[in-house]
Amino acid sequence: MLRDIDAKHFIFIVDACNSAAGVEGQGFKPGPMGSSGLGQIAYNKKMMILTASQAEEFAVEAEQLNHGLLTFSLVEEGLISKIADRTPKDGHVSAKEWLNYGLQRVPVLYQSLLANTFNVTNSKGFKVTPVKTKNKTDNKPKPKTVQRPGLFDFSESYSPMLYDYNAQ
Repeated sequence: MLRDIDAKHFIFIVDACNSAAGVEGQGFKPGPMGSSGLGQIAYNKKMMILTASQAEEFAVEAEQLNHGLLTFSLVEEGLISKIADRTPKDGHVSAKEWLNYGLQRVPVLYQSLLANTFNVTNSKGFKVTPVKTKNKTDNKPKPKTVQRPGLFDFSESYSPMLYDYNAQ
């Protein structure tokens, strides 16, 4: 589907479990190799791809938020609440500024969910129960790792402005 799209700037966001595997799959290495995977298409089209989780991680989706942590951080916090306007705080949100906000915010959101210290508007809090795995040395269950998004940037450092808060 993406192969036939011709665009000057291309941002692709995948808010799904194991999403980085879609880019890194089948031993992808950035370069003009001619493979058919998403990583190769991203390289060829100079795309920016933000994934919600690493190749073998889950991506949390909270019913109370009506979407995943990545989408919540990007849309609700990043654009609607204007928090992604950070570097510099100038009333403009560039693509890289926005994507980097989601990249940095999701692990913090995840940790606050585990600690039950995160509340949604109108104090509608929710709790996430961590998945337990066995510790190889002492056989005690331990919490699964934090959800960590991944940013694959083949855009040659260009970052178009996504939103201008000053133009309203």
